[in-house]
Amino acid sequence: MSFFYGYHHPLSQWYYSDFEIGKITFNCCEQWMMYSKAILFKDEEKARQILEESRANIQRKLGRQIRYFKNDIWVNQREEIIYQGNLAKFSQNAELKKYLLDTGDNFLAEASPTDLIWGIGLAEEDDKRFDQKNWTGKNLLGKLLMEVRATLANRL
Repeated sequence: MSFFYGYHHPLSQWYYSDFEIGKITFNCCEQWMMYSKAILFKDEEKARQILEESRANIQRKLGRQIRYFKNDIWVNQREEIIYQGNLAKFSQNAELKKYLLDTGDNFLAEASPTDLIWGIGLAEEDDKRFDQKNWTGKNLLGKLLMEVRATLANRL
C-alpha cells in the first residue's frame, strides 16, 4: 500500500503542476475540480474566481460557496470529473506520469484523517491505516488514481 497526503505529495489534488483541459490551464487538480463543480451548477462568477485564484486552499473554499449546489448531482458527476483532471495532470507531465506508474500495483490511499469521501479517514502516522477495515473514509481519490494509472499503463 502507498499512502499519500498533503499539497507536497505528487498524488495530492493540491499538488501544483500545470495541465490543460479544453484550452484552460489549471495549476492543480483542486482548481480543476472546483472549477468543474462551478460549471456543473452554472455558477459562472464562482468559476471565474476559482480560475483566478492560485492557492488550492482558497480554490476549495470558493468551491464550497457555489450557488445552486445539489449534492445528488455532484455525487453522480464527481468521480468522472476527478478522473479526467488526474488523467490530464499525469499524462501531460512526464515526471508525474513516471511517478504514478512507478507505484506499480500498489494500492493507493489518501491518508487524510478528516476527508471521509476522497481519503481513508486516518492519518499517515496512524498504525490502523494498514487494515482497510479500520478506514472510515471511501478513498475515492486513491481508487481514481489507480484507474488513471491503469489507463496510462495501457497506453504504453
